[in-house]
Amino acid sequence: MTTLHIVYDDVLTARDKQAVALALSHIHDIFPELRMHNHMNHPFGEGNLNSGERFVMKVNHTGNQVDAVSLIRVIDQSALKDHAVLVVTGRDLTIKPPNWVFGAASLGKSYAVISVHRFQDLPYEDRKIALRRTFRHELGHILGMARDLKRPYTVEDSGPHCTHDVCAMRQTHGMKELLMAAKAEETSGQYYCQDCLMDYHKHMKTPGA
Repeated sequence: MTTLHIVYDDVLTARDKQAVALALSHIHDIFPELRMHNHMNHPFGEGNLNSGERFVMKVNHTGNQVDAVSLIRVIDQSALKDHAVLVVTGRDLTIKPPNWVFGAASLGKSYAVISVHRFQDLPYEDRKIALRRTFRHELGHILGMARDLKRPYTVEDSGPHCTHDVCAMRQTHGMKELLMAAKAEETSGQYYCQDCLMDYHKHMKTPGA
């Protein structure tokens, strides 16, 4: 059974941490069988994480954005490299500066990164459902959903994504689309389509998952 390790950077505010805790509670409601190891007391920006290895924050030349690709490489060189890892940062996240993203995942490994930065100024209810949706989406990548482009209802859009109208693995572009998708999923109570749920169950049966 997969154990998800959640690690944090050293700039998350108390308000951020509360919002993340609510999102993780939501994830637990969807996947009660998923074990979570919370590393809240060992932020990778400044301290040790079980092994004595130092987690170094990789920031691009603008000084205010985290390079998601570099950060994923840091995870791959850490003590958690053979585990499922979700990193939560309070910094803005980028893949191609100065563009920004809500999150990013490594499809070759079970790693994902989420930034809460773009949600901080949203009204409370919008912030809550946007963050829940982002956690569902990036966790879906970790848990093997919509990875195979040969699967029906799958498309290449900055990585493989689902094309079902109501599914957390559908790609969104920008805050407006994210909130629309989040509200549709919350209203329906259907967070993932049947195809993605089948992907998940297949992934969980894989040795070492």
